[in-house]
Amino acid sequence: MARITQSWPYLAGVVSLYLVWLLLAIVPVGLSTDDRQNLMFVFGSLVAPFVIAGAGAVLGYRRGYDWVTVVSCLVLFVAIAVLGDWLGLGQVPSWISIGAAALVYTAVGHVGILAAMGMKRLDSATGR
Repeated sequence: MARITQSWPYLAGVVSLYLVWLLLAIVPVGLSTDDRQNLMFVFGSLVAPFVIAGAGAVLGYRRGYDWVTVVSCLVLFVAIAVLGDWLGLGQVPSWISIGAAALVYTAVGHVGILAAMGMKRLDSATGR
């Protein structure tokens, strides 16, 4: 349980990414429907993966591979997505999309974790 409570910055990041997604979906900004969909696509396919990979890199550098944090973030992401879908809060339209996003974002997070662990290993091997 202590490891889950130490994961709060990463869990807050998951919630923050979802809130930004939700704001892009429902806040009126004077955009056409196509422009709003394009903006949400750019956020979901460019911005969010970079943020997730960066958070994974921080996690990998600080704690190595912490599977409890990874699973906690994944469970929170799926729970928020399912709740958002049930409440009709502008979330992705189908269960398949929720699963695909969870799979892709988990893979992207692992890329960040592995890159940071590799850099840490190289730093220790070179005596820094």
